[in-house]
Amino acid sequence: MALPNVDTTYKHSQGMPESHKEAANWLRKAADQENSRAQFNLGVMYDTGQGVTMNGKEAVKRYQKAADQGNTHARCIFGYNYDYGRGATQGNKEAAKSNRKAADQGDASAQFTAGLIYMTTD
Repeated sequence: MALPNVDTTYKHSQGMPESHKEAANWLRKAADQENSRAQFNLGVMYDTGQGVTMNGKEAVKRYQKAADQGNTHARCIFGYNYDYGRGATQGNKEAAKSNRKAADQGDASAQFTAGLIYMTTD
């Protein structure tokens, strides 16, 4: 999984050497101030182990916070992690619920994923 949308100077090496650890540090500071994009990107970093120790539970926690703040991408990934038991107890109901919220917000990826979940759920 590639690290998407990390909006930090450190991550994109704009005038500074690339440092995932430093990016995680700044994203954490922004996430602590309720920035949903920072929450989401920090979740991705925990999912992939870039700049932090890989930790599925922490990734899901960050995705959930971002989803609760209305981040549709986070809702979709949060649902995916529930669906596949990555950092969360596997359960299609929780995945479908999270993806449905993102789908209702107009996120095409979530609409597609929700459709697949509903197709395979009894």
